Amino acid sequence: MGYIQKLMLPPTPSAADLLRTYKLPALRRFAQNFLLDPRGTSKFVACAGNIENKFVIEVGPGPGGITRQLFEHGAAQVAAIEKDIRLFPALQ
Repeated sequence: MGYIQKLMLPPTPSAADLLRTYKLPALRRFAQNFLLDPRGTSKFVACAGNIENKFVIEVGPGPGGITRQLFEHGAAQVAAIEKDIRLFPALQ
């Protein structure tokens, strides 16, 4: 397996900043709850066990709070499946 360079990501924006920047109110029809606090999302991802150098599928990533932590915890690749197209810019 080849060497995987650690991603250097900018700090996670606050939920309010992210929602304001991308004009993203949570929609009831999608039952959306955006998890962005790095302390909480890090603990959540840690429960998955060792994901270092693994391929991870994430369903409903929202604006990417957990996605970011998957990479921080060493995931090699993440396939994020999101049905709300308004969230695509935040995930890129």
